[in-house]
Amino acid sequence: MKPRPFWLFPFACMFVVAATTTVNAQTVPAGAAAPVPILPLSSTPPPDTDVPPALADIPEEPVIFSYFGPYAVVDELMIPPLITAAGPIGCWSAPNADGDQSVGGGAVDFGTKPAGTQFIAFFARGTRLYVFDTGVGNYCWIDNNVTRS
Repeated sequence: MKPRPFWLFPFACMFVVAATTTVNAQTVPAGAAAPVPILPLSSTPPPDTDVPPALADIPEEPVIFSYFGPYAVVDELMIPPLITAAGPIGCWSAPNADGDQSVGGGAVDFGTKPAGTQFIAFFARGTRLYVFDTGVGNYCWIDNNVTRS
């Protein structure tokens, strides 16, 4: 049996690598620093989600993020925006899309942030946004009384 040419191996490897990266590639919208992580899409949206008007132009997708446990179905903001609290705003351990997530039903109040506090918003569920507090470097759910920074 005649040996196969060695030069064919690198081309076959390049084809496999190129096909893999193309399948997993995301298109980055103009002005976005980087694409958001790819999470599994949800066949149903999260219950009673109300994204504030200040974020109405941000594309969103219903996804499943197992980190949130029983509240795993959320709307992911595909371009995480910098937002500012329009007034004093609660910082919670859970969203509030239904009765078992509301205050007094399992959500812990971490305190109130003053007006002007800045956050980066990643997810929405109920009337809350899951954010990163840029001032102290922690994550929580905040009420959606926010403006775009």
